[in-house]
Formats: sequence, C-alpha cells, structure tokens
Amino acid sequence: MGKWDGTGDWWADRREAAAFARALVEADEIGDEHRVIDYFCEPESWKDMYLVWCASGRPDGPGDTRFDELVRRFAEGGGSPEDGGPQHK
Repeated sequence: MGKWDGTGDWWADRREAAAFARALVEADEIGDEHRVIDYFCEPESWKDMYLVWCASGRPDGPGDTRFDELVRRFAEGGGSPEDGGPQHK
C-alpha cells in the first residue's frame, strides 16, 4: 500500500483511509460496527489519531514492530475520544 502523498485530505485517498482503519481495528480502537461507520462518515474527526499513527511509522498490525508503540501512544491519550484520546473536531 502506498503512502498518502500529503496533497489534499488524507481521507480522500481510499487506500490511506483503509490502511489507517485497519490499524485502528488491530489496535482495538474502532471495534464496533457503529464506530466503523462513524469513521467512514466523518474521517476528518479522526485526524489527531491519524497523526499519531503517522508519527508511529504507520504500523498496520501486531506483526509490525512499531505496532506496540502505536498501541502505547493511543493508551497515553492518543486513543479514541471515548477512551480519553483526541476529541472529534
């Protein structure tokens, strides 16, 4: 999967939005189907978590050595709004 090239909105790149969603699912940050729908309806509200994912090296799951760091960062306040992380804008 290619990286978003930085032009336009990251969520407009279908592959980028799907890669980030996959990482959120693997990190158990977007587990129920209602939150998945919310993500795809308002992906811009996940920008803070997206930036945490990017800063962590864009890991895509437990097989990626950077994934544990991403999960830790989400747990320290980079997680979902419901878990005390970045708030939806």
